[in-house]
Amino acid sequence: MKNGDQHLIGKHLLVCAAHPDDESFCASGTLMKNRRAGGTTTVVCATAGEKGMSHLRRPVTPAALKQIRIRELRGVCRYLGVRSLHVLNYPDGGLTKHLNGIAQKLLAVARKVKPDALVGFGPDGWTGHRDHATMFRAGRRVASRLKLPYFAFCIPPLVAADMKKWMLTRRRSPHYHRHVTNNLPTVRVAIRGADKIRALRFHASQLDGRHPFTGIPKHLAEATLRAEYFAEW
Repeated sequence: MKNGDQHLIGKHLLVCAAHPDDESFCASGTLMKNRRAGGTTTVVCATAGEKGMSHLRRPVTPAALKQIRIRELRGVCRYLGVRSLHVLNYPDGGLTKHLNGIAQKLLAVARKVKPDALVGFGPDGWTGHRDHATMFRAGRRVASRLKLPYFAFCIPPLVAADMKKWMLTRRRSPHYHRHVTNNLPTVRVAIRGADKIRALRFHASQLDGRHPFTGIPKHLAEATLRAEYFAEW
């Protein structure tokens, strides 16, 4: 497996996310390491995550939750040193119907910011979420058009089987594909676990008990705090 520092650190990365917190769960350690090395990041987030479960103390409307999650995303982007954030405001859970529009807007951003590489989901969507898989298709389309490398988020390989079993217990929503084959990583970036935990805590409305890994088996959580993995396309 290649050292991902050669490909992802000290670069201008364009992150293709579907929902607020995708950037933190999948790549915040890498993005912070990139920032410390003098690199920068642009984030495109297709939705505001307004249909996700809320862990706020008081119930809020979807419209209010949308604004809360955008504020949380802006906060973590400041922490990670993101140069620019673009929230496209497509409907949460409905991206499959908007692939062409997403790809066009993502292409416009990429042409403007001129990244060294795009970073996003693989065809498995990491968790099997249909929105994630749509972002892969949009991101790959743009990377191919601009002849740029594309790096897909991957589950840590040593816990991939256990992670897949755990995620299958949570795929009762129609937003998820039931059967998913996870990507095999080709690059690894060693990260500081504290960076990732701090990034995730910005997404307070999505945290059960304000802990980023509530409900996730300990060994799976620990694996995500040591390194982040990607497959180069």
